[in-house]
Amino acid sequence: LPSVAGPRYSASAAASVRCLSMEQQILNELHTIKILAWVILLLAFICASILVIGVVGRNLGSVETLKRDSFVSDAKGLEDRGEYERLITLAASRIEDYPKDVIAWYYLAIARLRSKNYQGALEALGEIQSIDPHWEKDAIQEYLDEVRESMQGPSHEST
Repeated sequence: LPSVAGPRYSASAAASVRCLSMEQQILNELHTIKILAWVILLLAFICASILVIGVVGRNLGSVETLKRDSFVSDAKGLEDRGEYERLITLAASRIEDYPKDVIAWYYLAIARLRSKNYQGALEALGEIQSIDPHWEKDAIQEYLDEVRESMQGPSHEST
C-alpha cells in the first residue's frame, strides 16, 4: 500500500508543480503584455503630441502670414491714397514687432521718400540692404537714385 500511495502522490505533486509552473508562465506573459500595452500607449501619446505640435505650428505660421498679408494690404492702400504719415506709423509699428521685415522697411522708405524725408528714406533703404542685400535690388536701386537726386535738388542746365 505505501508503494502505491507514493507514486500517486508524486504524480499529483508533479501535476501541481506543472500547474504552478504554467500559472507562473501565464503571469509572466500577462506582465509582458502589460508592459507592451504601456509602451504602445506611450508611443501613441508621443505620436499624438508630435501631430498636435505640427498642427499648432502650421496654424501659427498661418496667423503670421495673415498678419503680414493684412499689413501689406493696409500699407498698399495708404500708399495708393497718398496717406504717407499714416503709412509711416503703420510701418514703424510693424517694424517694432518684426524688426527684420523688409516689406515693412520698404513701405517706411517709400512713405518717407514721398514725405520728402530723404534722410529717413535712405536709412530705411539701408536697413533693407543690411537685412537682405538681394531683396528687390532693382526697386531699391531705383528709390536710392530717386532719393539721391531729390537730396541734390533739380539739376539746372545752362542754356
